[in-house]
Amino acid sequence: MFSADRVEINASRQRLLEIPYDEIEGIQLHGGTEASGGGFIGGGFGLEGAAAGILAATALNALTTTTKTHTLIQITTCKGELFLLYKGAEPGALRILLSHAFTRIRMGQRAATDSAAAPSLPNGEGLPC
Repeated sequence: MFSADRVEINASRQRLLEIPYDEIEGIQLHGGTEASGGGFIGGGFGLEGAAAGILAATALNALTTTTKTHTLIQITTCKGELFLLYKGAEPGALRILLSHAFTRIRMGQRAATDSAAAPSLPNGEGLPC
């Protein structure tokens, strides 16, 4: 689960892992939706036969075609990578749903870069802003 300040991995109501956003180097979303089944082609003799065959094939294809969505979420940190499978949305839609998490991660990366690049005094204290 993507909360306000971290990614939480839970299973059977037990927390397995927490990754604060400031430790995440990147998130990638891969995958999509695939359709299977169907494949019926209709036809017949004459105009009425062709229309009936096409109508029957269309109905059978609608009944037998299934779609499956598989989105792979890759979370990268300095300690390793985590791969999660999500079946509830395609990558583009999930990216929109997780925009708050992507924003927080960028903010954390920018803060880390700014603090690493900030000049410091010989006693180790940073210069005032």
